[in-house]
Amino acid sequence: MKTEIEKYCPKCGKKFYCNSNDISKCFCNTVLLTQTTLLQLKENFTNCLCWECLNEISETHEYRTI
Repeated sequence: MKTEIEKYCPKCGKKFYCNSNDISKCFCNTVLLTQTTLLQLKENFTNCLCWECLNEISETHEYRTI
């Protein structure tokens, strides 16, 4: 059974495939974010972000509101 879901990143608009139905296989498990950043993302987005956006946020160690 396929667990990937086609989604569009609410930050950049890029199409990506999410494994939120099987979180153990989801790329978001490989991105390290601070608790503060996670809370800010939850406040500003209602859906998953693509790997590129999450990785960029992780590398800058901060989140700037759009």
